Amino acid sequence: MKKCTIIIPTMWFHVEKLKLMLSIYNDIQSVGEILIVDNDSTKTPELSFSKVRLIGDGTNLFVNPSWLLGVKEAKFESVVLVNDDIIIKDNLNSLFENIICILCEGRIVGADVTCYTNVESKLALRKRPVKNKLSMGYGYGVFMFVKKSTFLNTPIPNDIKVWYGDHILYYKNEAWCFSGVKIETAMRGTTSRINLSGVARKEKMAFYKYLKLQKV
Repeated sequence: MKKCTIIIPTMWFHVEKLKLMLSIYNDIQSVGEILIVDNDSTKTPELSFSKVRLIGDGTNLFVNPSWLLGVKEAKFESVVLVNDDIIIKDNLNSLFENIICILCEGRIVGADVTCYTNVESKLALRKRPVKNKLSMGYGYGVFMFVKKSTFLNTPIPNDIKVWYGDHILYYKNEAWCFSGVKIETAMRGTTSRINLSGVARKEKMAFYKYLKLQKV
């Protein structure tokens, strides 16, 4: 069975949700390790899960650099980038096994919008056409599967740290999505709690500059 590495950046604002999901991830057969990027070591709780390993220097690296650190540290070629503030009650074994089997160079798989509205009930995977520069849709970056090589071959600019990393992965690679899994999240659970004044506008400008330079 192919194994994967789960990567979760966190500032520990959602400890109970995170612990609940860690207990679920820890029991998934195809999960080989879970890397927690500790972005605030002053709040680190005790975690007793066999597959969990803390990485990072305890300061806030922000999202995209945290992903990069996790991918570089990952032992397995398949990686899963996951938010720390989600709850999933479905059986995830089938989801992981199915997606890991179809991952290949230049392909990413993220959550379809229906995962947050519970419109679809059966697990499904499909290629997702890009209609325009901002057509990625709601919540795609909350739960994404990608190969290490694909991520490392899709560099995210240093001035884009919080947002748009998922957009860059989406537009530069073959985008797929999964549905049939109910994901509960309030969205922006961490970014709404820290001072990011002016960051969103600067990163949006940097993202459009990136698209222009890359001719995406």
